Amino acid sequence: MSLCRDLLNRPKVFFPPVIKLVGVTLLALIPLVSACSISQDRNDARLIAASVNEKLMRGDFAGIYKEAAPSFRSIGSEAEFVAGMSGLQSRFGSPKRITELAYQTNLDAKLGRTHILIFDSEYERAHARESLMFLRSPQGKMELWRLEIQPVEK
Repeated sequence: MSLCRDLLNRPKVFFPPVIKLVGVTLLALIPLVSACSISQDRNDARLIAASVNEKLMRGDFAGIYKEAAPSFRSIGSEAEFVAGMSGLQSRFGSPKRITELAYQTNLDAKLGRTHILIFDSEYERAHARESLMFLRSPQGKMELWRLEIQPVEK
């Protein structure tokens, strides 16, 4: 007998109605549980972003570096980060206003779920777009993974 005939002649699997109901209920709950998790992640990312932006306004670049994820800190030393941010501040001036524009969550094959917040940043002498990416650590802590500030034309 061929494989196709064997598959067609197999007895049909019977699922009692209770098992079907439990299965359908579980499938319906998955998006709700996921939505709650993403909502909590967004709130956690916003809290960290508020702390980062407050430190930007104060010029506490070392504080941003110290509280960021280990992968963020592995790119360069604290002194290099502070020097780079100080150079940006000398070109742009101090931040006057930072306004959230968007939140985005992605699923990355290597990193897992990422959370990105985009801000419109108005400085004394420039206008910029700020992008902060957050990841949850294996210990469950939301951490700053990437910070980009790009000048934009008004």
